[in-house]
Amino acid sequence: MKLGVSPEFVTLAVIIGLVSSTWPQIGTNPIMALILSWSFKCNKAITSGVSLVFTPFQYALMIPFLRLGETNLGV
Repeated sequence: MKLGVSPEFVTLAVIIGLVSSTWPQIGTNPIMALILSWSFKCNKAITSGVSLVFTPFQYALMIPFLRLGETNLGV
C-alpha cells in the first residue's frame, strides 16, 4: 500500500513548478503555479515551493528570452 504521493506526481509537480517559475510575467508565478497544479491535479505545495525557490531564474533568463524574441521577430 502506498502512502502519500507517488513519485510520478512529485516529478510532475516539480516540472510544473519549474515551468511556472520562469513564466515571463513578473509577479504571476504563484498564481500560475496554482493554476497549473490545479489543472494537472498534482501536489500544490510542492509546485508552489519549487516555483518560489526557482523564481530568481525568471530574472536571470529575462534578457536571453528578450534577445531570443528579438531574433525570432527580426526586431
